[in-house]
Amino acid sequence: MNISRFKIFTTDRRKIIDYLKDHFSFEYEKHSSNMSILADEQFYFRNSSTQMNMVILKIEKSSIDIDIIGGAGGRGLLNIDLWSEKSYIKKVSKILVQFSEEFKIKMEEK
Repeated sequence: MNISRFKIFTTDRRKIIDYLKDHFSFEYEKHSSNMSILADEQFYFRNSSTQMNMVILKIEKSSIDIDIIGGAGGRGLLNIDLWSEKSYIKKVSKILVQFSEEFKIKMEEK
């Protein structure tokens, strides 16, 4: 499992979620008053395994903490992940950077 954490300095969680959903599909969504979980399971042909990918958004006082999790890759042939977990994190991180640049919102890696 690989995890990457970011802090984005806005409290408009819906805007971030909509932006992520424009670029990724999520089979599971759960929202509460201060937290959202987006998840999807993907099959990777290159290592013949499935992987659970998640994005968790938690509202703090004046920012949103975002955890990107790529997990359970490498359960296929020979139990290797061929960097599929890190690849997912890199893709989501890139979209979050695009979001912050497009809307001129400060973002930092934790």
